[in-house]
Amino acid sequence: MSARLSLPRSYRAPNAKVRVALVDSNVIYRAGVRTVLERRPGIAVISESGDAATAMDQIASLEPDMVIVDVDLEDDTSMGLGLLQDIATQYRNVRVMVLTSAVSEFIVLEALRRGAAGYALKSCTPDELGRIVLAVDHGDSAFSSEVAAVVARSFGGQMPLTATFSDREREVVRLVARGMSNKQVAAELFISESTVKFHLHNAMQKIGAKRRSEIAYRAVQVGLV
Repeated sequence: MSARLSLPRSYRAPNAKVRVALVDSNVIYRAGVRTVLERRPGIAVISESGDAATAMDQIASLEPDMVIVDVDLEDDTSMGLGLLQDIATQYRNVRVMVLTSAVSEFIVLEALRRGAAGYALKSCTPDELGRIVLAVDHGDSAFSSEVAAVVARSFGGQMPLTATFSDREREVVRLVARGMSNKQVAAELFISESTVKFHLHNAMQKIGAKRRSEIAYRAVQVGLV
């Protein structure tokens, strides 16, 4: 298996639309996730690793489109969060999502702040996992149902506003923070996707979010909702 996984990107799953690197200390769980993902057309797992150093080496050599990380890496959440930060800093074109058992508000928001665009619990269904992976690959933020509830609750904290937001910007940010894609937000608000992008761009500038994955975290900081 190691020889096959070490092949260059051009030879490893050349026809796959989404090439995924799995980072999880549990090799048995990695095998299960791999099976679930590769049942979906267009998704291929091109590498597996159980620690941050190996993961970074594989990302550098195989150039995956997406990395799925267990934030509780090697039973140390700080290592998983640190890996998210390293990937976001060194590989800006690589999309990252978290697949873990940890669902505390602090860890969820820290993961988003450090570059994760998706966050799912290991208890999610295969269909839900596939949906989140594809949403993240398309450039959206997405969460499993339990995580979406945590993100929504996080908006309860009231902090002083640092910018003026329109009602539409508030609505768009609130829905994006729940894990909706631009298309879903457009359908919910009866507006075009281009209008969603316009309001989202403005809101991100006001709250200082450089990536879509930071929206929920930053919006909580400034008390947007």
